[in-house]
Order: sequence, then C-alpha cells, then structure tokens
Amino acid sequence: MNQHYLNRYYKFINSLKNQTVDGYFEKHHIVPRSHGGSNDKENLIKLTARQHYVAHWMLWKAYGKEMTTAFHYMTHVGRYGKRINSRTFELLKLEEDARNRSRKHTPEAIEKNRQAHLGKKITEEHKKAISKALKGKPKSRLPDVSIEKMKATKKQRFVPKIWVNNGDIQTKITYNKIEEYLNNGWERGFLRKYIVKRYKNLEKIYNESV
Repeated sequence: MNQHYLNRYYKFINSLKNQTVDGYFEKHHIVPRSHGGSNDKENLIKLTARQHYVAHWMLWKAYGKEMTTAFHYMTHVGRYGKRINSRTFELLKLEEDARNRSRKHTPEAIEKNRQAHLGKKITEEHKKAISKALKGKPKSRLPDVSIEKMKATKKQRFVPKIWVNNGDIQTKITYNKIEEYLNNGWERGFLRKYIVKRYKNLEKIYNESV
C-alpha cells in the first residue's frame, strides 16, 4: 500500500464532502467495497464524472492491483481511443446522460402504450393452437459444422498468452512457443521503455486532472 497516495485520496474526498453537484453526478464509495466499505449513506459521496475518475486513479495508486479493475473500466473506452483522461471521461458521461434522458418516453406515450396493452390476455384456444402447431416439430438447432466451428473459435480465443520482447519489439505469444523465442534472444515481459512511458502517461493524466 502507498500511504502517500492514500493520504492524498482522503484529503481529496474530504475537500468535496460539502460540495453541491448540479446536474449529472456519480455515487462513490469512500471506503471501497472490496475493503469492507458499506452502502451506508456515510460511506457514499456524490462526485462529478471527472472527480470520480480522479478518486479511482488515487485508489489505484494507493492499493495497486487491488483497484486495477475499477480504474481499468474508466480508462478503456473505445469511442475516444484506448485510453482517456478525466476530462474526456467526464465528457463521455455527460453525453451518455443527455442521450439517455432524450430517450425517455413522455407521460402521454407511456399511458398510450399502457392502454394499448391493457387487458390483453392469450386465450386458452390460442394457447392450444400454438401447442398443436409446435407438437412433433424438433427444436431448432445449428448445423453440426457451425457448432464445431464455434467451438474451435472459442478455444483459439482463450488460449493463454505471455508478453515477450527482444529489446526493440514486444509481442504476445502462446506458451508453447516460449522456448523457441527465448532461444532466439527474446526475454519475458514488457519493454522497459513501454513501462516508463505508461507510467508517465498516468502521471500526466493526474496532473491535468487536479
């Protein structure tokens, strides 16, 4: 655990406890549920999308891999690229909220739809007719060729892989090829420059967010 970032996290949260969020907000567990945090009102705080992003960034820095999944979901949104910063994350959330609000049916439309289906029931005659029509018919089934193709694709998709590099290039390979690559001068793991670059990018994201 990184106590420095944990202290910064609680200082950040305490500074926002009395704020009023106008418009879109997200509820955040002050003490993460994975660390025994509850759903009680005292453990919840309303944050803007950007503040929520920064809070999870700090938790990830404080606890490392324990908080990776939550932060991973926030940083991997395909619409804006592989990785996004807190400003883009907030923009995405606001657009999504506006889109969902625009999709809501008006009270008139809801009532019209309710009246249209009010009292509709399938009669016993109708049920018997459906049963008679389906009697003796085999259940629909994909051709054996299609089933085997799907099984093969699924197996191929979930083959475990490992990262290797040769000092200039990094790639993922299946475990049965490790010896071949190691004998040709490759090493396990990421490139050093990739790790440094990734860390600097995350530092930049935080510096732009606070």
